[in-house]
Amino acid sequence: EDRFDIMIMNENVSRVHFDPIIGMGSVSEEGIIWHMEFLYTESKGRDRILLALMVFNDIETQCRIIVYAIDASNPADVLIERVGRLPLDIKSPIPILFIPLKHHPEGFLMITENEAGLVTIEDIACGNLYYPKSLIPRPFAPYMYLGSDNGCLFKLSFPPKQEIQWEELQSVNPVGQAMCVLGVMEIADGANEEYLADVILYAGEGADSQMIAVSRQHLDVLIMQNFVNHAPIFDQRIWTSATGQDMIVGCTGQGKHGSLCTIMRGVRTTILHTIGGAWKE
Repeated sequence: EDRFDIMIMNENVSRVHFDPIIGMGSVSEEGIIWHMEFLYTESKGRDRILLALMVFNDIETQCRIIVYAIDASNPADVLIERVGRLPLDIKSPIPILFIPLKHHPEGFLMITENEAGLVTIEDIACGNLYYPKSLIPRPFAPYMYLGSDNGCLFKLSFPPKQEIQWEELQSVNPVGQAMCVLGVMEIADGANEEYLADVILYAGEGADSQMIAVSRQHLDVLIMQNFVNHAPIFDQRIWTSATGQDMIVGCTGQGKHGSLCTIMRGVRTTILHTIGGAWKE
């Protein structure tokens, strides 16, 4: 969780001979890497690849945004240079998502539980904490949602009599360290009747992250979108199938979400049946 590897892929790999990695570099960070994202740049080559990371130092209890510039023009000698490191306020919530902006090269949208901020590489290099921010609009509700690492989802309400009311919702994937309510939206059911639902985004713990909608009336859970998460990757090997196509087979995920994941280049083919002498002149 404190190191990332950069692998430069071969653009000329064929569908049969899968030897993708032609260059590699790695960097270790002091802390836990919670999130990372490649950013859009003005350059279309490999001489400037930008990677933004969110690193949490559990000893200093400090969260930082770190950006690295990667020069992979020479795959045999990959250069990785740190552009800047922006420490966030200790009291500020941990960022949940980095969203690269294609129309805003070298900039990205940082989403926390409370606000969205437009951060640029210049802000990080100069240590500027006064980047544009906007609070996420949401109506106040006397309740909150809690998730656990075994996939349990709860709605915690606070009635007027100073009591705490727990309601167990439909099970979801194991919930990690980050979960927030993005807002409220109207959803139409099968009978074309609309109802209000809270839209929740949570990070999966060794499983896919999800955006879900929870009905305020019936507490039904609707999965709106899955975000694939193969982590943690424990091991991987290159394997050649019976058709002669190379692929990477990795041990990914954990618990009941653990699986063997295959990564290949091209279109997967399967021999269904073989017959002989079917075509005659």
